[in-house]
Amino acid sequence: MRYIITALLLFFLVPVCAQVHYSDEPKGIVFMLQGDMKKARKLLTKSYKEGNERAASYMATSYLMEDSTDVGVGKAMKWLLKVPDDSLSVRMLCELYNDSNSIFFDKAKGEEYLFRAADMGDPRALFFTGRAYLNGERGVEIDRAKAMTCFQMAAQKREPNACYVVVVCSFEYGIPDDETYEKLYRYACYADSMGIIDARKYIGLMKCMGKGTEYDPVRAAVLLSPFANAGDPLAMTTLGNLFLEGEGVQKDRGKALKYFKEAAAMDYVDAYYSLAMYYRCGKDRDIELAEKYAKRCYESCPDEYMYRRGYAMILMDEFRSFDVEKENYLTDYKVDSVLVDSLLLPGIALNELYALDYFVKRYISKERFAEAYDLAARIRYHKGVDDEMLGNSNRQLVMRAMINKPTPQNISFIKDRADRGDVVAQRVLGSYYYRKKKYKLAQHYYKLAIEQGDSAAKTELKYMEDVIKNM
Repeated sequence: MRYIITALLLFFLVPVCAQVHYSDEPKGIVFMLQGDMKKARKLLTKSYKEGNERAASYMATSYLMEDSTDVGVGKAMKWLLKVPDDSLSVRMLCELYNDSNSIFFDKAKGEEYLFRAADMGDPRALFFTGRAYLNGERGVEIDRAKAMTCFQMAAQKREPNACYVVVVCSFEYGIPDDETYEKLYRYACYADSMGIIDARKYIGLMKCMGKGTEYDPVRAAVLLSPFANAGDPLAMTTLGNLFLEGEGVQKDRGKALKYFKEAAAMDYVDAYYSLAMYYRCGKDRDIELAEKYAKRCYESCPDEYMYRRGYAMILMDEFRSFDVEKENYLTDYKVDSVLVDSLLLPGIALNELYALDYFVKRYISKERFAEAYDLAARIRYHKGVDDEMLGNSNRQLVMRAMINKPTPQNISFIKDRADRGDVVAQRVLGSYYYRKKKYKLAQHYYKLAIEQGDSAAKTELKYMEDVIKNM
């Protein structure tokens, strides 16, 4: 208790000394810091009588610093209750009412003052409020969004436990983007510096990924090894992948397999995926085992790991292709919007985003053209995607597949997209009408695409005009 109150004093009281309007208050604080409580209280009492409510909170602090027994706490409470709305008083009452060893321990009042202190921005109160929302404690329902907001606000004020929890939750409940990774790396390092050793696991993970910091597999292996040897599934899986690839450590498929299996025995989703990839190729290739672990990965994925479920689905479909008599997995595991949404999360790395090509092609193969087009369009506008490289090429793939089956419905769909300004649809229609020898319509759609800067349409139009001249 004395440590908490002293910390409040150093980080909250001292910085405002120069801003107060009562001349006796800063002098009282100085005497209090020097341990001369008699002089401090004389000056603070005078300041309080002059109308300075904050002086009462300082008086309470002086009693707690001098005597942390029930007697000292009792004297402090009398002063705090004189000014229950003062921000410092709220913070201190929160600590005292929530201290199970205090004679003033009161669960209901503790919760009241905790939430009040959190509303005032106190970092410790924000952390405990976040934990309450995360676990459904202190009379509130589980609300992960509110929990993360509280944790993030506390972390911004350098509350070490909140810094660590933000890192953990960011990895477990979503995929951070590049900017967020940098912040998470700073939080993890700060939490580690404040004695939260488990933060080193995430420092190692980010160094292994090269996210938020430089790629350093050697350092990653050093940081992850103690956690892996202690049986942490995340560390075991990550370190196993380093051994599998020989990154930062000497390549050792045996150690990799050992770590993967131990983590999988703890029902760790990523370990199932790593085992599927392990048996997918190499000297230990075993398609049956690979398919088995991919299926376990798919079936074990919680909602937060939907993107991993997508990759597991791709693997399963690939494995089924080895036996043409087996039914394709996409018949059993339908691609739904939630799964596709998860693959378009902001933090998905660009190379992982290419997995969406798979789903575009699968939609096309099942003649689900509208869904294929929608997904291709969403890929185009995803952050970091080169429009010509991936977005346009996928949409063109869909359009050409539809043109090859020129039903009235398909042509109407493409025309609708062209009229909305889709340059790929305009170019494809130009090509379609050129083949139909409807040159005016072809020219119309080519020119629409050219107006948007489409160089391919310009080339095709020139070719068409040259052919017409030579007819």
